[in-house]
Amino acid sequence: MTAPGSGSTSALREGPPAGVGSGPSRNPASAVYGTVLAGSLIATEGARDSVDVPRVLALVLVTQLVYWLAHVYADLVGQRIRTGRRPHRSDVRELLRDEWSLVAASYGPLVVVGVVHLLGFRANTAVLAGLWATTAVLVLWAVVAGRRGRMRGAELALYVVLSGAFGCALVVLKTVLH
Repeated sequence: MTAPGSGSTSALREGPPAGVGSGPSRNPASAVYGTVLAGSLIATEGARDSVDVPRVLALVLVTQLVYWLAHVYADLVGQRIRTGRRPHRSDVRELLRDEWSLVAASYGPLVVVGVVHLLGFRANTAVLAGLWATTAVLVLWAVVAGRRGRMRGAELALYVVLSGAFGCALVVLKTVLH
């Protein structure tokens, strides 16, 4: 990570708390964004009249990879504009690792779509299962954020419900588009 004030895009991106691993929790903001992106792509691609599950899986994964690279590129350009210095290879490697959370966040919903499809369910059912998995992941992120933010009672419940509503909006999007 870059040192505070040396070009990092946000104080919240200075690094995960001690003990947080290198998976999606390495960069929770990127992981949440990746979860929403994956859900949006599953919803829109799953709204087609003829849903092809392998196509959905490939489209989501390839798009997540493009967004990952776009985030790294945008961060590098932004840092160059702010600091005027060329990034070191270590800076690029660190950004690639840090932003990987955006891609890793899509694994859960994609695995659900693939497994439900492999179990013999219709493509539409697999897509809906993936969207509900997306909703569950968003709720889980809200619970983690709320607990770490020392939220309790009604405040935590509202935070979790609003995050769940965001996921439910993806299900509604798919339904409306279909």
